[in-house]
Amino acid sequence: MMKILFFMFAAFLVTVFVVQNSDHVMLTLVVGNPIRVRLIFLLLTFFSMGYFWSKWEHLHRERRIRKDLTTTRVNGSN
Repeated sequence: MMKILFFMFAAFLVTVFVVQNSDHVMLTLVVGNPIRVRLIFLLLTFFSMGYFWSKWEHLHRERRIRKDLTTTRVNGSN
């Protein structure tokens, strides 16, 4: 229990440190005025998008392979 609490406290301190020490960048969208956002939020956003995209592709690939194996087994037994 102490390890979990220590890890959560350390993660909180690191998060506060990173947010306080990250630079602002100008983000220009397709429409509208440029906005100022912290660089860490942009990095986390794109990291999260990439992570979930890879998980989505992995699930899709597993389903396709499972379907191909099932089709091969059915056709192979005839």
